[in-house]
Amino acid sequence: MQALLIDANPRHRDQLCAQFAERNLAVTCANSRDEAMKLLRSERTVADLIAIVVADRSLHWPKFLQELQIVADRQSLAMGPLLMCISTIQQEPSFRLQLERRCARYIHERDAADVLEAVDLLVAERRELNANGVHFRILHRLHMPHLGQCSPGEEIAAISLLHRGKPIQLRLSLSLRLVFDFLGRHARLPQSAGQIEVAMRANHFYTQHGTNAGDLSLTRSIPRSCVRVYADRLRQALGWAFKEAGLTIDPREIIVAEETAANEVGYRIKGTFEWVHVDHPGSDFSAE
Repeated sequence: MQALLIDANPRHRDQLCAQFAERNLAVTCANSRDEAMKLLRSERTVADLIAIVVADRSLHWPKFLQELQIVADRQSLAMGPLLMCISTIQQEPSFRLQLERRCARYIHERDAADVLEAVDLLVAERRELNANGVHFRILHRLHMPHLGQCSPGEEIAAISLLHRGKPIQLRLSLSLRLVFDFLGRHARLPQSAGQIEVAMRANHFYTQHGTNAGDLSLTRSIPRSCVRVYADRLRQALGWAFKEAGLTIDPREIIVAEETAANEVGYRIKGTFEWVHVDHPGSDFSAE
């Protein structure tokens, strides 16, 4: 991995470079913020990890992080660079919160182990995201225990992104929740718009969606002509969630469209999934 280190203190910068080298990171150093921006704007510098020493509070680091992300996001990376803010003095919670809102991991450096542990955690998290995508929780309610999980009549009530233990609900319409649930069940199999339409029409879970509530207002048909539009809207909702979670990920890397040799497009979601079921309030009576 490539790292960019921004530190105005030569002695401290050399120490950090040595620590990063222990983790097989190829480090480019910048003495100032201006130098770092010039390096990132050049085609020669690509950074998977950007580490910034933020000891001087007068330099308005949250604003710089925003500018840094705009430049770094133009690099040819599927996911934006990891951001790490290092301080040798303990900063106030309000300042740390501002940094985290800009997608940066704050580290109070008491000794070398603090930085190495943070680097290990960030790198492990990035490798997992690259390999498996992000993790989602899909909530089904109106569940009848005696019928088994994911049975016809249940409702897909909510879909949330889970990141570092925090659930962030995706802002999805009913049709988008149906498509997301279907693609989540077949995450390893790219499917064309026609396959999605036919398979959902043949699956009683989707044709009878929400009917345990006693009406048909929660059912929707998913025509193949709309699948591409639904994929774009799913990416838009993911973009909002990623921003809230502090994840610099291109939603197109999660809602994937794969072209075939015949110019047909297969859709899939790159991620891991868990389904949670909430029982129907009348399930005890219905099971008797």
